[in-house]
Amino acid sequence: MWVPFLICDSVPSTLREAGVEVMFYGMDDQARPLIDDLAGDEAPILAVDHYGVRGDAVQALIDRFGQRVVIDLTHALYAPVPAGHWAFSSIRKWFGIPDGGVLHAPYPIAIGNERNDRCLMDHLVLRGKGYDDEALALHRVNNAAMRSDPVRASLVSEALLSHTDREQGRQARAANFKALHQRLSRHNRLEFDPRAVRGPLCYPLLPERPVEHARLHASGIFVPCYWPEVLHRPDVEGRSGQSRGLARWVLPLPVDQRYTPADMEEMLALLEPLL
Repeated sequence: MWVPFLICDSVPSTLREAGVEVMFYGMDDQARPLIDDLAGDEAPILAVDHYGVRGDAVQALIDRFGQRVVIDLTHALYAPVPAGHWAFSSIRKWFGIPDGGVLHAPYPIAIGNERNDRCLMDHLVLRGKGYDDEALALHRVNNAAMRSDPVRASLVSEALLSHTDREQGRQARAANFKALHQRLSRHNRLEFDPRAVRGPLCYPLLPERPVEHARLHASGIFVPCYWPEVLHRPDVEGRSGQSRGLARWVLPLPVDQRYTPADMEEMLALLEPLL
């Protein structure tokens, strides 16, 4: 399977565990696939909607390679799935649940009754109480316990999602994204159409001058570094190119539904002096 170099290790490691050979393709400095990197074989291609703003890149791969394309919507939970394609998303990145993903299939499939029983809630409870360091440590423990075999999500995740207003979450994220884009678009080297972003995971800012994550953290803006393993992954095919720069310097600013545009204004007051 062809997989973008800009991706976390959970994808290639799971594919290899299933006996699938992984071949990486490169990205340009706008997180768009370098299509010429893809050989003229019949291997499936994983298209990733990076940062939730690269639906255009996913569509470009579909236009070129058709149903060979499998879509990773981990950053684009609300994006539409073209007919005839497999797609998936990790819903626990969007809502306060310990496990669970969403699978879109091009035809009905049978799912067994076995559920995941190796997940923890502790990190979510501690995060809600303000114990951030302890929550992060237990979040990593929970991640390490994730299974790669296909089973249903835990009962607790299913119950929590049944009481979750996903549309309200989408609208709140969209409002926060818009508030940031109005102020930060002139500083952002990452080009995208904000009208095409239905429900953003984050606001991806690629500043004109690099800003270290540590400076943001010291200012009280806790921005993650997506895919840090990309910085150290061996590149025997010579396709790391711009991917390492994107992993290193894109700042995925939080826009999730816990916040409001007023919170975005507070974050901007801390952020803009650093740009």
